[in-house]
Amino acid sequence: MQRGSAPHRAICEKIVFSIEDGKGPSHVQSKYRLGRIISGILYLDPYEALYLVIKGRITAENPSMRSMLSLISAFDQTPGFTDRFYLFQLLKSKGFQVKVENNLMYYRKTSREEYSGPVATVREDRTISFSQLVSSSDSLYAAIDDDHDITMFVARRFEPEGSVRTVLGTPVNIVDLKGTPASEDSGIPDWMGTTIGNIRLLNEYEAALLSGTEVDDKNLTMTVFRDLVARGFIVRTGFKYGANFRVYGINIDAHAEFLVHVLEEKEEWYKISRAVRVAQGVRKEMVFAGRSGSETAYVKIIRVRDPFLNGDQIWDSKSSIE
Repeated sequence: MQRGSAPHRAICEKIVFSIEDGKGPSHVQSKYRLGRIISGILYLDPYEALYLVIKGRITAENPSMRSMLSLISAFDQTPGFTDRFYLFQLLKSKGFQVKVENNLMYYRKTSREEYSGPVATVREDRTISFSQLVSSSDSLYAAIDDDHDITMFVARRFEPEGSVRTVLGTPVNIVDLKGTPASEDSGIPDWMGTTIGNIRLLNEYEAALLSGTEVDDKNLTMTVFRDLVARGFIVRTGFKYGANFRVYGINIDAHAEFLVHVLEEKEEWYKISRAVRVAQGVRKEMVFAGRSGSETAYVKIIRVRDPFLNGDQIWDSKSSIE
């Protein structure tokens, strides 16, 4: 830009910025892969504008907007803007073009590609319902803690299929031993309960199933237990892992394939993260179960090392832990 000529400008909402170092809008747009140029002016969204301010590429012409607090406060954004900006920075650091729609972020490497995503941000203390997990299946979640570190998760709809055929005959006679269901009947599947002498001690889910007790629609955990058995699984308590169930798809001597936690209502993300990390630590996958309409549904949540590279970067029960 020649001396004395008008500065090149960028605009975000009602805030006008000067582009630094005499660079034009096309240079900034090309280098940082953001914004739109209309009539020689670079138009930015708030994430792009804040990103370029931090990079030292643009400066607000109004001195009152040169304070970072004033600038962010002036952006007409819904709560969580600063959290989403951390995700925006992460995506930009990996060379992506980023667009934001309805507080969700989408990314792509080149303009010739379709956008991938969405990626949603969620704070560690925020809650999410099972219906939200189901509806956003195959979405990425950027969980942000109070240190503003990001842990990535992917939620995927899951249809469990086991190979264990559990045959239930006539209803089993159940006796209550001071609060513990028990039976002497011989027609109990080998994997159910524990033995004491010639009797079988059962849990409440096993006892209700064996006795032919009807399921109360309000008892979601019981419904999930029965559904997993019907799908061909051995289902045992997951208490030692902080889950409702541990699930085997072949036999009780094999390694449990996954843990199941039943989501009745909403759950905080830090609890979801804790469950996933515990499952990872014992080389199992973490599955959340709940209702989707009138059906019992399952969502697998996986911690992701770097979802923006390729599939082998996704942690699963067979990969090593860094």
